[in-house]
Amino acid sequence: MKVTPAALAALAILSVASGCSDALLPGSTTLSSAELLVLPLQSTAPPATDVSFFVSNSRVVERTIRHNDTFGTPFARISFPRGSLSELSGQQLTADDSVLVTVSPIPGSYGVTITPIGLRFSSTAPTLSFSAAVYGDFEAVSTSTRYADADDYLSSSEIWEEVALDTWSARNSVVSLVGTSVSGSITRGGDHVQAAAR
Repeated sequence: MKVTPAALAALAILSVASGCSDALLPGSTTLSSAELLVLPLQSTAPPATDVSFFVSNSRVVERTIRHNDTFGTPFARISFPRGSLSELSGQQLTADDSVLVTVSPIPGSYGVTITPIGLRFSSTAPTLSFSAAVYGDFEAVSTSTRYADADDYLSSSEIWEEVALDTWSARNSVVSLVGTSVSGSITRGGDHVQAAAR
């Protein structure tokens, strides 16, 4: 069967209209919030606290966000390499620039909001890691019919970032089953979560 250019164009329009998840970012996996199974915190988990600090393009900056418990249990860690800051609200940042960054935990889940929202990172991107060994509610995600058990869910989970309203993009992530952690590079300020496809 011969496929005409008109038929290909009609197919492309149909794919976008039907909500093709890769239409926004070719080569990336994109899903809506309803299509993501975000790892929740246990209901008794002490909250993690906001952290604010300056990130400079001239040096490496790392911070750990911790639960407010006796041991200061790690919740998330973010590491900014030299030269990781690219733009702030459309303005190009130089090698000497620094930006005040705040990392705020998203209540009830393994997620953070990184502000300023208009911050964009370079190809030497920061790495975000979540540590769920102590307070991750793996029972909640193990009830999903998609995953055989909590380990199956964890091995499928990635760092996801919101790239447009209710549109999330998966980041290349590394999973440590032993430490129950997931790490991935991020491209922007905004919301980031540990999740897998629902």
